[in-house]
Amino acid sequence: ANAQEGLLQEDLSCLSRKISRTANCRLRPVCRTCAAACLLETGDYLGTPDYLCRYAAEFERLLRTEQEEESHE
Repeated sequence: ANAQEGLLQEDLSCLSRKISRTANCRLRPVCRTCAAACLLETGDYLGTPDYLCRYAAEFERLLRTEQEEESHE
């Protein structure tokens, strides 16, 4: 039972890190990644496909650029 508890704690810790990584991401408001994409790209519903993170970062950059251009008009 002690070994099982240790494995469970390890699994919960890993799960917590994965959730924290995405839940606290600054790009969350512009992120279009869904659980299905995560599963297909990483094999894990809580995985983080790096290229989709880059996509979200570029999308945010474009939105900021557009917003700055509109504020100068």
